[in-house]
Amino acid sequence: MAALIGRRMLAAIPLLLFVTALVSAFTVFIPGDPAVYVAGENATVEQIEQTRERLGFDDPWPVRYAEWLGQALQGNLGESVFSASPVSELLAERMPVTLALTLSALLFAVLVGIPAGTIAALNPDRWPDKVVRGIATLGIALPGYWLGLLLLLVFAVYLGLFPTLGYTPLHQDPLDWLRHILLPSVALGAPAAAEVARQLRRSMLDTLNQDFLRTATAKGLRRHTVLGKHALKHAAGPIVTVLATQMALLLGAAVIIEKAFTIPGIGELAVSSVINKDVPVVQGIVVVSTVVIVVTNLAADITNAWLSPKSQSQ
Repeated sequence: MAALIGRRMLAAIPLLLFVTALVSAFTVFIPGDPAVYVAGENATVEQIEQTRERLGFDDPWPVRYAEWLGQALQGNLGESVFSASPVSELLAERMPVTLALTLSALLFAVLVGIPAGTIAALNPDRWPDKVVRGIATLGIALPGYWLGLLLLLVFAVYLGLFPTLGYTPLHQDPLDWLRHILLPSVALGAPAAAEVARQLRRSMLDTLNQDFLRTATAKGLRRHTVLGKHALKHAAGPIVTVLATQMALLLGAAVIIEKAFTIPGIGELAVSSVINKDVPVVQGIVVVSTVVIVVTNLAADITNAWLSPKSQSQ
């Protein structure tokens, strides 16, 4: 297990270098000059040139990236071009909000997808299976922002059960946090729940035909024990991988959901930073997001190793 963690950590280093270099290179082609915005509308040409030189935009891209990388290796992700705030502080304010939304969406996917996939697998080609497959197909096909707007219209505007917009931190008021996070979590997690249900159904159907389940049943074990302790655990491996993949997809989709529900997360910061060509903030977001994805995949690998029959026999 220690070797697995070490290999994953070593593999993350070139990945971080490649992703941050790629993002930094792409920002060169974004239209607009941030020095013009920073200097102000009434700035003279000389003032704009001075601002550009102060911000380092006169340097070639490889030089700018090398300077940023040197600071990042020391734990300094730089400062925002526009607000002059440390990037680490901006991320510390926004990232917990996005992680709360993403993890809530994953929890919704697990709580809905696993029971639905299990029910479908236990009733192949019967009406419960057909209903689950139909809803799962619809959940994958519907855009998250459309579902979010529909949930807002029905449950917030018409029924008044939830607040329409905004966000309350968990530590301030847990109940109000739940009321604000529930609808966006459902909108964000619905496609993930549909994918979990589909994958678990397929995996469970394969598992239910295995000889070791017939043996367990022949030994007189109760049906719920056979299904819960043996079948579901054996079929959970692909689901762990699906959830790790969904984590990356949810981080990207959270941008749209945060905009629709006016949640002050990392997505809103990323959009404004790209528009303003705030390169340090964009690179900081990429670094943190990549680390989150790497850690999630590492956790998935460790869980799969624990669920593997080979690891259980050792």
